Amino acid sequence: MANLLHPVFGRVRVEHFNNAEKQGRAVARAVLGNLQAYEYIYSFWSDQYEHILEYVGFARSWERIVLRGSYDSRKFLALYLAQGILQAAFGLNRGGDPELDADAELRACQDLIRGRIRLSEDALADDLVDLRSLNRAAL
Repeated sequence: MANLLHPVFGRVRVEHFNNAEKQGRAVARAVLGNLQAYEYIYSFWSDQYEHILEYVGFARSWERIVLRGSYDSRKFLALYLAQGILQAAFGLNRGGDPELDADAELRACQDLIRGRIRLSEDALADDLVDLRSLNRAAL
């Protein structure tokens, strides 16, 4: 794992195997002359007993957490915002695998984080709003 200057998150060091694999591939491409910025929006996961925990982004600080779903049912996304811009998202038993599922809510969150756009808290909290539509609306 390298300490690097990420174009979205600033200086970071992330110790997770998703990142280690992707950084290794980026280094190999660079050695072969294909120089590209490393722009991976981090994702982490853990299975804890009957619960699936997933996280995308890198929130050093935030001002608001918007809940999407139901805390009581233990199936929700917590969306971390700073100045109306999504920094990270945490999913408890919800969100899907952003590495494997292009339609996963957490994949949409990665795109919103990458886009650095101001978002409506009401739209983020509304289960009827497709998160992917928020990114398209900003284009």
